[in-house]
Amino acid sequence: MLPSMTRPLSFLTMFAVASSFRPSDSLARPPRGGHDIKRREIVFTLRQWEGEYATDASGSPRTTVRSDVWVVRSDGSGLRRVTQLGKGTGNVQWSPDGTWLYFQSNATGDYEIYRCRPDGTEAVNLTHSPETEDYGFHLSPDGKLIVYSGYEQGQPACTRLMNADGTGQRVAVPATYNYMARFSPDGKSLGVRPGITGMGSP
Repeated sequence: MLPSMTRPLSFLTMFAVASSFRPSDSLARPPRGGHDIKRREIVFTLRQWEGEYATDASGSPRTTVRSDVWVVRSDGSGLRRVTQLGKGTGNVQWSPDGTWLYFQSNATGDYEIYRCRPDGTEAVNLTHSPETEDYGFHLSPDGKLIVYSGYEQGQPACTRLMNADGTGQRVAVPATYNYMARFSPDGKSLGVRPGITGMGSP
């Protein structure tokens, strides 16, 4: 059991996590004179809270934390907020072609997986399953599939798959508390941990 923790911080604290480069921008054709680094964008989650950050004895936060997806150019310019869901938003990932942002959030009261355009438009809840917590997702290398953990209260989490638009949801590995499954580089196999030995297949 973890001890209760209180860490003194400024009145409004901001903490950026989980950043990655936009694939299409990092691979864009360079203009004359070389690569224009300003065309590259980094996506990240910004967490904010007021006052001191505190956890209870189990390690769960007692402090209300707001988190959203932000994008900034690699030279530090063009900072902009993409989402305004405000609660539990994180694990943001670019689609391989750079046209979508995928992320998870518990803004509805349970974790769901979402996607939106890089400007925040066309936001949609892909999993839309209030009976389960859906999180810990990973996009396939070709951007066509998503593997994620689906957790129903009182049951071990199972590894699930769906198409990138949220259709075709199905179980890939039965419930043995699998978490943070990942596609192999060729997209033909899944690695899962813990609670299972071996591999699944998409």
